[in-house]
Amino acid sequence: GGKFFGDGLLLPAPFDTRSIFATVSAAQSSWFGLTARATLRFGSTEAPGQPDLSQYGAEAALAYAFGSFMASVEDHVTTYERPTGRVTSNLVFVRLSRTLGDVF
Repeated sequence: GGKFFGDGLLLPAPFDTRSIFATVSAAQSSWFGLTARATLRFGSTEAPGQPDLSQYGAEAALAYAFGSFMASVEDHVTTYERPTGRVTSNLVFVRLSRTLGDVF
């Protein structure tokens, strides 16, 4: 093989790692405290000597604010693609939170 001379900034192709990530989100609030959110995600990583990994995800949420409280329901679905196969995760959250120290 040939010799490699580098300045610390550029790597030869056999050592190059590539990652791509993208996210798109949207939210809409109503005048009476209801908020809807949606998010789509994509991620991919290719590294030398490692298996390629990809993930695709979608999230949806509804939240309702009343005084210092907020109630929400969220659904997160993520699919991971690996050389050994595909795995899908589905997480559902039901939350009740309170803001402290604020005036309503």
